[in-house]
Amino acid sequence: MEIWEILLLIVGVWAAFEIVFSAIVFFAAFRRGKKRGVEGAGEAYMLFEPLYREEKQYADGLEKREVSVTARDGTTLKGDFYPAPNARATLLYFHGYRGTSADFCFCIRFFHSRGFNVLLPDQRAHGRSGGKYICFGVKERFDCLDWIKFAGETLAQGLPVVLDGISMGCTTVLLATELDLPDQVKAVVADCGFTSAWEQIKHSIKSNMRLPAFPSLYLVSLFARIFAGIRLRGCDTRKAMEKNTTVPVFFATGTRDRVVPPEMTKQNYEACRAPKMLLLTEAAHGMSYLAAKAEYEKQLEDFLEGCLKQID
Repeated sequence: MEIWEILLLIVGVWAAFEIVFSAIVFFAAFRRGKKRGVEGAGEAYMLFEPLYREEKQYADGLEKREVSVTARDGTTLKGDFYPAPNARATLLYFHGYRGTSADFCFCIRFFHSRGFNVLLPDQRAHGRSGGKYICFGVKERFDCLDWIKFAGETLAQGLPVVLDGISMGCTTVLLATELDLPDQVKAVVADCGFTSAWEQIKHSIKSNMRLPAFPSLYLVSLFARIFAGIRLRGCDTRKAMEKNTTVPVFFATGTRDRVVPPEMTKQNYEACRAPKMLLLTEAAHGMSYLAAKAEYEKQLEDFLEGCLKQID
């Protein structure tokens, strides 16, 4: 066999491997799969399991109503609505990657006691909601807008809305600020979100798989365009924050986060041109509230009171 034939064979095998590997990464990361949620957070969650169980038991005893909206692409999205007595605002919370609406149950008591209705959607391709592919905030930002309109027009007419999200849910709500938000949106809570699907998947390939981003990331991006209909570099929370001059944002992240680098939250905070606050905790991914509950609640309450006082 000639040397050029050997080289051609090597290149062909390498190219085939990259295509197959990237396809596996895409379908594993983007396709609807098993629920993971807070309880799948491993050792970090186990530290706070008693608290989580206590709050979940409280939430399970509350009045709730299953609600649904139809997304602009026809996908049916479902969620749970927990009305608060004498509500003065509605909190709309978006869970993270592979989670469900139930992940937020540990905060319902806190928000109810402050006069917030709580609306917990299952994001597309999660839980009871429809959808075949997870879109890392690219399509979910429009779903967020649909839920805001539903909350304002059907569930709690006239009440101000606060958006809240953790991890991918955080990215969802930050990207939504770039859209034509209704005036009733008065604040955003952004906990440990990534800046873009492109940056987060690049981080996962390099950190978790110990592989270079090129060419796998580009092939994954191609598969995302073909199968999920999204561009991984089509949305960036930093650009959304640069455009946001009116909606206050409360940022939070844990310095021990190994899933979404804390630097991404800091970049979002620095880019934000609206009133803002940053809370750093010594917590793992998505665990800031549980790890620093008293401090988190105090700072968040002060922040939200300041936002709502302007309209009281």
